[in-house]
Amino acid sequence: TTNDNGEFWFMGLTPGVYTLSEDVESLPEGYQLTTEPNEREITILSGQEWVWEPDAADGMLLAGQEAIFVDGDPENGVNEDLVWGNGRLEDDIQIMKFINRLEG
Repeated sequence: TTNDNGEFWFMGLTPGVYTLSEDVESLPEGYQLTTEPNEREITILSGQEWVWEPDAADGMLLAGQEAIFVDGDPENGVNEDLVWGNGRLEDDIQIMKFINRLEG
């Protein structure tokens, strides 16, 4: 589930491989995807935080863009320090979901 801005996050994930995908059945009435649903496999290691930072000024996903890993440095857009050495990711993972509304 996303918030009003289309953002979602997962807190307290342990290191591992996760698959993110869009649930077409949960789109609000009047919305539809412009392409097939995306599915992304993400590997989270201990002490990592995965953050999507769109490059487009309008916040739209551009073809070929990839998510980046950041290291907890506020200059990179992460607001919390990461906890190292306990084998668990204590901070949250934030990802934005972009959906285009088609008129008509």
